[in-house]
Parts: sequence; structure tokens; C-alpha cells
Amino acid sequence: MLRKATQGWRIAPWVLGSAVLLGWALGAVTVPPDVKMPGTQPGEVASFATNCDSCHSGTDNPEFEPSHGWKGSMMSHSMRDPLFWATLAVAEQDFLPGSDPSLRGGVGDMCLRCHGPNGWLGGRSEPTDGSAYTGTDDRGVECEHCHLMVDPDPPVNVAGTVEVQTAPFIANDGVSEGYYGTAQYVINGEGSRLGPYAEGDETANHPALGSAFHRSGEMCGTCHDVSNPVVGDLAHNHGAMLPLPAGSYSGVVGGAVADKAAFNNPPYAYGVVERTYSEWKASALDTLRVNDFGTLPVDLQVAGGSLDVAYHRAYDARSNADFEDGTPRYFTCQTCHMSAATGEGCNKNGTPIRTDLGRHDLTGGSYWIQDAINYQDANGTLRFGGGLDQDTRDPMADSQLRAIAMLESAASLEGTQSGSDLVVRVTN
Repeated sequence: MLRKATQGWRIAPWVLGSAVLLGWALGAVTVPPDVKMPGTQPGEVASFATNCDSCHSGTDNPEFEPSHGWKGSMMSHSMRDPLFWATLAVAEQDFLPGSDPSLRGGVGDMCLRCHGPNGWLGGRSEPTDGSAYTGTDDRGVECEHCHLMVDPDPPVNVAGTVEVQTAPFIANDGVSEGYYGTAQYVINGEGSRLGPYAEGDETANHPALGSAFHRSGEMCGTCHDVSNPVVGDLAHNHGAMLPLPAGSYSGVVGGAVADKAAFNNPPYAYGVVERTYSEWKASALDTLRVNDFGTLPVDLQVAGGSLDVAYHRAYDARSNADFEDGTPRYFTCQTCHMSAATGEGCNKNGTPIRTDLGRHDLTGGSYWIQDAINYQDANGTLRFGGGLDQDTRDPMADSQLRAIAMLESAASLEGTQSGSDLVVRVTN
């Protein structure tokens, strides 16, 4: 069935290409106040580096090195993804505050700040259909975007960093809670790359600082919880399960950003679109140490299941699933989607061999978008296409195999007969 679905999508790139052209005709010239959100803003930080793979590839363990995994991931191809461009075109038609064509659209800015952060921070999300994005934006969610992100909650979390967020665009509640969602990221303007290891690597050719944020699910929640700020402020129920506090929204089209719902409420409280991070946060996995895998219900310990795979990848190398520095490892997003490996993260002499090296494959459930990207590239319709080389195609093929394996491990199926009935139990 999966393969039939994949084959059925082979005609999609042509259709999606048409949708992109339609979107370009409807993009807003400027970002409406109703779409703006807290976090680092366009023009406030420098462009990201593009040469990370000169050091983070060519290691003795290419299947685990950062470059190969990232190149195949949908993070790398988030700006080529034809489904993204089609949905962006639809989104640009959803917010129509007036009959003047110059005022139409604008929601695309929300999409672009997540899928193409370098272009968004560089001010290229105007017009909001993405037509100002250039060839330098083809790297999607790139290395430095994640490795310059800081925890937006107060106060400053890593000494030496500069958390670039200027009033009223403050991505926290001013007390203790950061705003984790809808790409309300805050960037370290000082420039040191941030990663999960407590000490900066002495062999690094760039400044490096340790960051606990990079081991937390909150970091992933930055983009993998999605709330619509327009709905949050203007809809009668604010797209919320619970009423927003009085005075925490304006309800006025084009009103001051400081009065908008997105500036006065955490993202999970309004405009529900996707709740990947929130659903994980609400589960028991949030506080379950990987070393305590054996305490899970038996039907969640299925051999070859996703939790079992993540557990063994973290545990087997040292008979201890915690990080090498002794920090407890929990079942966070990274535990499954950047599971532990033994290897080197850099090709320089003296690079330590780590047993808790995070695989940068960022594997999810995408097993057919890669085919759509290759199809469009071959037919000259791919955004940021023009001949993907083999060094890009090979990691993409590997990522498809990983995605299929993850989907197959994500649930177990059990069938038993009860009289004349077949009882089917699916365990996620």
C-alpha cells in the first residue's frame, strides 16, 4: 500500500508546480501585523555559514556523520519540498483583510520563517509567497540555524551568548516560560555554535559552547508545534481549547503587534494547527529516563519497535543510556529522531570518538517527498533545482530507507480470534 501511494504521487510535482505559480500571484507585499510573532527578527543577525560540511563530513563513519544525515533529511530539503510550496500557495489565499490586492495574503511569512530561516532572517519573506528567496536559500533548515538557537526563556541560559530578541518581540512570558512553537526562535548573535556537549571541543575551528537546550524537546518544539497567530488574535474562539485571558489579544485587524495574542500567550494556547511537541510533552515519555525503558508496559517494549530501537542505540555501547558526561537521557524528540551512535562528528585530527553522537539524520515519516523532488529536478520544475548531484541524491535515498524503517517500527499489530470475531490491537 505504501508503494502504491508513492507511485500515485508521481504526477504530483507538475500539479504542485502550478500551485506555486498561483501562490506568487497572491503574496502580500509586506507582512501584516496580524502574522508577526516574537523571536529574532529579520535583519537582526548575520546570514548562516554554508561550509559546515567541509569539516562535518568525510569521517570514518559516514552513515553517522552530521553532513550525510542532514543532506538526506527533510530539514535539508524543506525549501525544495513541493508539498510545502503548494500549501504555502493555499495559505496565501486564506487571509484576505481587504479587497485591495496589495493587502491580500501574508500568512506565508509564518511558513517561510520555519522552512527557510536563513531567507526569513535575511528579510526575503516579503513578498510573503517566497518569490524573493534566492539560490542561497536552498539549504532549508541548515546547520547554523539549529546550532545558533538559544532557549528563549529568561534569563540568558548560556554564558557568553547574546540572545537576540528586542521588545516587543520577546519570545517568553517575562517570568519563566519560553514560547516554544511556530518558529519563534531566538538566535545567538555572538556567533559561537551551540551543541549538546558540556565543554567546547578543543579541535573545533570555530567557537563552541555547551547548551542543555540542544538535548531538550523544547528545542524541537520551536518549530514542531504550530499555531496560527491570525486565528489566535482574530477568530471568535482564538482557535483555543480554553478561553484566552481578557486583555491578552486585540481582535483588531492590523492592530499593534504588542497587543496581539501571539505576543501575550504561549503558542500552545491559541490557533491550534499542529501539536507534535505538546502531545509529547503531555505524555509520560517527557520524564522517562531511557535507562528506565524496562519499566514501560510490556506492549511498549516490543523488540524492533521505535522505543526499543532508541533504547538500544543509547544503551548498548556502554550499558548505560545516559550521556557520557553523566547527564540523564530522557525519551526526548532527539532520542528517537537523532538517536545515539558511536563515531566522530568531525573529520579533523584529534576529534573524539563519542558513544553518544547524535545522528543528524533527523529521520521522520517522509518516504515519498524525495521522489517528488527528484522528479521535479529531472523535469526542470524544482524550486532551487537545476541538477541535484549524486552527493545529494545518495543521502536522500538513504533517508527514504530510514523513514520506511521508522514507520514500520512505529506501531505493532496483534490479531486474536474471539469466537467468530477478529480482535485487532494496534499499539502506537
